Amino acid sequence: MASRRFRGPQSRSCWLTAVVLYAMIAVSQAEKALTVQGMAGDTVTLPGNYDPDRDKPVIALTWNKLDSKVEGTRHVVYMFTPKNSMASGTLKERAVFHRNGSLTIRDIRDEDEGQYVMTLLIDAVGQQEHFVNLNVVVPPIVDMGVESPYLVSLGTDVVLNCTVDKSNSIVDSVSWLKDGRPLSDSIPKDYYQGLDFYKSSVVLKNMSKHDIGNYTCLAKNFGTQETGSILLQAKYPARITNSSAGLTTTIESSATLWCTTEGIPPPKITWYKGDREKRQGTIIEGNVTYMTIRSVRVSDSGSYKCSASNGLGAPDSRTMVLSVNGPEASASASSSGSSISDRWIEFGIIVGGAVVGATLLLTSLLIVIIFTKRQKSKSHGCQACHVVAISHSHPNLCTIGDDVCRGAEPMVNMDQNKHLLGRYLARAIQDYKPTGEGGLTLEINDIVEVLHTGRDGWWYGYMRGNFGFFPARAVTVLTCKRRVSIGGESSACPGKQSQS
Repeated sequence: MASRRFRGPQSRSCWLTAVVLYAMIAVSQAEKALTVQGMAGDTVTLPGNYDPDRDKPVIALTWNKLDSKVEGTRHVVYMFTPKNSMASGTLKERAVFHRNGSLTIRDIRDEDEGQYVMTLLIDAVGQQEHFVNLNVVVPPIVDMGVESPYLVSLGTDVVLNCTVDKSNSIVDSVSWLKDGRPLSDSIPKDYYQGLDFYKSSVVLKNMSKHDIGNYTCLAKNFGTQETGSILLQAKYPARITNSSAGLTTTIESSATLWCTTEGIPPPKITWYKGDREKRQGTIIEGNVTYMTIRSVRVSDSGSYKCSASNGLGAPDSRTMVLSVNGPEASASASSSGSSISDRWIEFGIIVGGAVVGATLLLTSLLIVIIFTKRQKSKSHGCQACHVVAISHSHPNLCTIGDDVCRGAEPMVNMDQNKHLLGRYLARAIQDYKPTGEGGLTLEINDIVEVLHTGRDGWWYGYMRGNFGFFPARAVTVLTCKRRVSIGGESSACPGKQSQS
């Protein structure tokens, strides 16, 4: 019993001593919490305090995040043992553990902010804890309030607003730039700072073209800066500022006309030749519009107009003249300024070709009809040189220049309005120049073959490869010394035509 009474107080004393020593060790090992700060999206490292070369072997090491809403609650984010290690919770697949107990977090987020504690269990030492505060700095959100580009009318008052959300960020200052340069101090500016936002405004009185440009709101924080920009543009009517002068070129060469424009909204450019829109060959490069004709024709000559419009005011236009020099230009000079379009010219060519073709066809039919009638006719006298066919290859035909014609004599006292049967030779007794198509030109002493005689005073004949009409009074019918037929000839006029 004595022994037990002795041991009881001794045991309690040893237990109290151990508790005190453990508390002293825990207090001595307690450290002031460290603070790590990083921008959202960055990679940060929470430092550990374990030295594997100096300290005793570790039994277990864990990283926990303290719950800011529920006091005393911890959430395990990483656990390490000599045999196994793994990340968990919100840091799964984003945390990397290091040999000294440090924990690296990739792509930190706003929700990662808070206090972390590293709990270390060391053999023969016990448990140690190490605290680290993580501050996640979120870039401020800069809002310009309107969409870019911002179109306004000249002469009006314009206010540009910049609002910076600093609810979870540190904003050092807010400033303005225009086209990359600090905004002039002469331009009025307003500033207002609220609990979680910062607002700045720029006031442009009676806006002019000099105020057009790119305005930037610059918010600086934590060694970095966030910006918001807006392109301020003034609405004004389209205007042609310059254009090519009149151009003279040659056939089959290349010709280019151009015009430069301005206006907001950007103007629409349209090219015209006369009143007809030209779309082919138009190229736009910036504020310059080109209209190119690759292979110039005579029909391309004329007036060209460059027209610009953007819905504000009346369209603006410039007119340029294209002149074409070449072998065909003089023939078409009288019509170069006319308003006939290319389609009408092509239509005229087609119609003209059709008329010529129809004329040739009718002439051929008329010749066939006359030839057929001549074949059926018979001659019973020898008062005129009677030609039965036009065939200069037959030796017995009455042709221009043979001995029959040389021996022919004029027929006197002949009624020119009387219709004659058959085909005869006649000599021109006066000149005749036709004034229209279808006529046969005659000169005095020309020998013409009469193919058809009419009662209206006009005859139809053939001479030197040409067919045509001529007045009967311009010729006198010839008589022959001998009779001519297809098959042979007779030496005397009286009697019937020899048989072929």
